[in-house]
Amino acid sequence: MATQAERITALEVHYEHVDKTLTAMSATLDAFRAEFGEFRTHLDGKFNRIDERFERIDERFERIDGKFERIDERFERIDERFERIQNAIADDRVERSETKLRVALRVIGWLAGVVTAVLGAVVGGLFVFARFLLPKLGELASLAQDTAPLVG
Repeated sequence: MATQAERITALEVHYEHVDKTLTAMSATLDAFRAEFGEFRTHLDGKFNRIDERFERIDERFERIDGKFERIDERFERIDERFERIQNAIADDRVERSETKLRVALRVIGWLAGVVTAVLGAVVGGLFVFARFLLPKLGELASLAQDTAPLVG
């Protein structure tokens, strides 16, 4: 069996060995912390640049969205203009058809007036002929009969 002094010496040697091991582990941990700090700083820089790029991409997308909104507004205005043009064309067609109808009605009215005037003139002429000229012709015919023996 070992004596008390040998045990104490063995414990002191063991303590020194543990102390050296802990000191080495502490130095390794400090080196790891330093290296990890550099790596973290490096990653933070990368992440910051990535964030900045994403912000720029977001800004670009917002600008693109704005352009698409303006394009949509232009298409809406074009659609409104096209609708107004279609309405104007439809109104013009209605006006033209009304104009053609009005012209046709005017021509028909004018022709009806001419026909009425001609018929009126013919009927009036017949009336004048029947009222005034027939009696005169009758008188002439009776005179002609009276004078027939003279001629013939």
